[in-house]
Amino acid sequence: MTKRVIDAQKGSVVVVGHSYGGNVITGAAAGNPQVKALVYLNAFAPDSGETTSQLNGRYKAPPISTAIVPDAANFLYIDREKFHDLFAQDVSKAEARVMAATQKPIASAAFDQSVNDIAWKTIPSWYLVTQNDV
Repeated sequence: MTKRVIDAQKGSVVVVGHSYGGNVITGAAAGNPQVKALVYLNAFAPDSGETTSQLNGRYKAPPISTAIVPDAANFLYIDREKFHDLFAQDVSKAEARVMAATQKPIASAAFDQSVNDIAWKTIPSWYLVTQNDV
């Protein structure tokens, strides 16, 4: 989907990813001459063959990892009760409740998939890494 969105743009594109979105942009932008830059905001930037699960295993788990829960089909959500405190502190509690209720799940299997074409190796890239003291 992300690759299709990039391809549909007219002119140059800067692609930005946050969290798992870093994996997405790493693969979707690879080999696309329209993409002039990548920006990773607290995002994964996997190398060829690396999975999110492998990257997660190398580093201390962030606080939000305690709030990720599966449903019966093994799709993952952020626990609604923890959503505001661990994911959306910058919005009101009312807005966070709406965000929690409308969040889109991710299949847990996505964390075990790897990217083979790595965009950050050929496209100028910037990274912003921050710390959450929650």
